[in-house]
Parts: sequence; C-alpha cells; structure tokens
Amino acid sequence: MSTDGEQIHVVSDLHLEVPEVDCPTERASTMLADLNQLTDRADVGAWCCTGDTTTYSSPAEHAAFIDWWRALEKGTAGSAIVPGNHELLGNGREVDPLVDLVTPAQWAAAYAGIGVLAENYVVDVGSRLRLLCLSPSPGASGSQHRLTVDASTLAWCDERIDETSRWCAVLFHAPLVHSVNPSPADDRYLSSSEPDWHAHDDGDSTIAAMIARHPNFRAWISGHTHSPVGAPDVVKRMTYGQVSFAAISAGSAHPIGPGPSSSVRVSFFADRVDVRHRDHEARRWGAPVQVTLP
Repeated sequence: MSTDGEQIHVVSDLHLEVPEVDCPTERASTMLADLNQLTDRADVGAWCCTGDTTTYSSPAEHAAFIDWWRALEKGTAGSAIVPGNHELLGNGREVDPLVDLVTPAQWAAAYAGIGVLAENYVVDVGSRLRLLCLSPSPGASGSQHRLTVDASTLAWCDERIDETSRWCAVLFHAPLVHSVNPSPADDRYLSSSEPDWHAHDDGDSTIAAMIARHPNFRAWISGHTHSPVGAPDVVKRMTYGQVSFAAISAGSAHPIGPGPSSSVRVSFFADRVDVRHRDHEARRWGAPVQVTLP
C-alpha cells in the first residue's frame, strides 16, 4: 500500500452572514479555532473551500470571509477557493430568470488577494496533485440551479488534465448527481439526486464523459448539501466509463441533518484516496474512509 502522497484540507458552506440572522458566526469561529490548533497543519499542501462563504453576497460578508481565510494559519501551503450559488446569487434563488448579484469574474477579482487566480484556475499541490477550481457557468439551457458546468468549462478541464501526469481533482460547489445521499427517501439529509442539490451539464457535453476520458482523475470534492459525516455516501467510490474516483462531500459549518460542524482532510495516493472528517465541535477526527482505486 502506497504511503507517499499529497494532502489537502477542505472546508465548505461557512455562510458568513452580516448582520447575523440565521447562520451564527460562532460556528465558523469554532471551526477556525479548531483548525488553527491542529498539530499536523504542516502536512497540508493546500487549504481549500468549496463555496458558500457568504449568505447574501454582500460586501461586508465577502470581507468577513477574507478576514476568516487570512486568519486560517496555512503556513506555506496553497489556497484553492471556488464560489457557491450564494456568492453569485445572494439568497435570490426564487428569482426567475436568475440574475447574478456578483458574476464569477467579479467574485474572482474580489478574492484575488487570497489566492483566487480566475473564474477557473489550477492549483498544483506538491509534485503529484492538481486541483481544478471551477466556477459555475451561467447555463445556456436556462438552468434555474446556477450550478451548471458548461461545455467550455469541460473543455478547459480536458486541457488542464491532458497536459499533466499529476492526479487530478475537481473542486466545485455542487456534488455529482447520485453521490451523497442518493436516496431522497432519507429526508434527514439533502439528496444529490434532487435537481437543486447536484451539478448540472449543459448541452451534449457531460461531466461524466469528461471524467471518463482521464485515467488520472481522482476526486470530485464539493459542498452545497451541508452533509455531516453521518449522511449516506458522504464519501463514495464512483465509476464513469473505466475511471473510478472518490466523490467527497466536504461538510459544513452549518450541517443539515444529525451531525456536527465538519470539514475534511483528503490524502491522495497512487492506489487510493483517504478521507477523514473533522468534528469541530468535539475537536476530534472521524474514522478514516478509504476509496481504493485501480
């Protein structure tokens, strides 16, 4: 079994809210304090966030997250951040048609000071891992979910994966369809089988086909569903074509369903992906989950 790999740590769905109404800032503060006291922070090659840093996408909320991110003691590790639907739409999901409060380009410019390079960009970790950081596309098909990956973004992914021999993982706000909690019948948790809670294709190009083209694809890492560690398939081995990979839900400061505020440590190896959820309320690690890969 391989022991030489690359590690990242992923937080998601902090939902910093100014003024504070439904999302207590205390939860994000508890998460930050626990992360900063971890003794193995130096093992982390990149600190990541899979979106919904804000609730209403106000300037004050963006400033609050930037302060939070700067307070996270990252050392020399890289940063990889993607936007969620709340950064783009605020809380206006019921507006028809959807109109961005903040566009992906504006979001990227606002977060440039904390490591965001563009709407879609690459972060290389160590000598073996590449992270593809994706913003949602507008969706030419008129998707009302604001969580679309369009053909041009998928083509960009193809190019970025083709040009490297590194293991590759996508950071995107929404999970893949039928990944975390695939059965809507378990209504304690949000289900990635429901249209509002998974990533969408746009046109003939599909996420599944893109992944199936790349044997070095290793993981799709997401937030959005606020899934605590007890949710079904919070870590899941999936296969598209001949390519098997890990689908990982990164937790949330505000879990939906029974479970604590959490984030994830993801370790990549030649033969597997190891995932541990961190319970920030109890300050302890959950049992490791191993996704074996061919």
